[in-house]
Amino acid sequence: MRKRLLFLLMSLCLTLLLLVGGVTAAGEFAIQNMTKRGNTVSASIICGSESVNVICATYDEKGKMLASQTKTVSKTGKVDFTFSENSFFDAKIFLLDSTNAPLCENQSLSGGGNPVSAVLTSEEIYQQCSPAVFYIALYDVNGRNYATASGFFIDESGIAITNYHVIDGAVSATATLTDNTTHPISGILYANREDDYAVIKVEGSGFTALKTGDSSTISGGQMIYTIGNPEGLTNTISSGMISNPRRAEYNDMIQISAPISPGSSGGALIDVYGRAIGITQGGYVSGQNLNFAVPINKVFESGTDPEEFEVKYGVISLKEFNMRDRQKIFEKLKLCILENYNKIRASKA
Repeated sequence: MRKRLLFLLMSLCLTLLLLVGGVTAAGEFAIQNMTKRGNTVSASIICGSESVNVICATYDEKGKMLASQTKTVSKTGKVDFTFSENSFFDAKIFLLDSTNAPLCENQSLSGGGNPVSAVLTSEEIYQQCSPAVFYIALYDVNGRNYATASGFFIDESGIAITNYHVIDGAVSATATLTDNTTHPISGILYANREDDYAVIKVEGSGFTALKTGDSSTISGGQMIYTIGNPEGLTNTISSGMISNPRRAEYNDMIQISAPISPGSSGGALIDVYGRAIGITQGGYVSGQNLNFAVPINKVFESGTDPEEFEVKYGVISLKEFNMRDRQKIFEKLKLCILENYNKIRASKA
């Protein structure tokens, strides 16, 4: 009887090990950096040189599984799963061996064991998200602080996002965090004038970063929050809703009712799950809460993940970036003048 009880106890312990993370040595297998862009779910799989099965399942808002795909990989690297539609609410990835035993903890886009994300209260949004948002001070060639704005981290290594118009013309800038520490902004990784966003690098590491959501799935009437530094008032949270998810006449901007002011530019537009879905940009001065944000998906249209920006693009100092940008504008203007001059000459000939 005693031997039988011992055997049952050992069997139970083995079952628990398999459920939690398998019997493989800790750290040997892992699922990291899980993201969703449109209808594609991606993750970095750590498996050494051993062949493993990677399963990705999608879920609706009630936690019901919609679809699943399985891929077999035999080396560490990035795995993509593309589904026929992007209307799923959440996704979950499992890493299994050849007997379908789990090799590590599964991962979901919501960051927990339950595939359905938990809706956060406004207090939880502020507590969890505000440390990722920082105050930007901008300086001219004489070292004069001529403007302030906002930015937020998307990776703990210092990769962050703000608006293009924030860094346009700046010679240097600093980022002040919620703990009152100030870090130099070393430069620009990638920027887009037309879509008004810039991916920047803040010196340091170990920063609190926001998870990014999928701005293609947002809808009108959806509850949202903004965190930024309006008029220099640091770490200000406001709430509202998405008034229109895609203003075609304003370059597909997200229209929001949450109040923002000068200084809010570059701040985070956050959904009820604590994910950044946009970059607060500006609004009508004469209107009643007619404000806009850049969809977060625009930043990742190139297919670059947050941790890959620095490797792919490198860092260009603010001064050098703006000199190059001015040169490009000058060349375009010169070409335009030359083309018009040649047209005038041709018409008089």
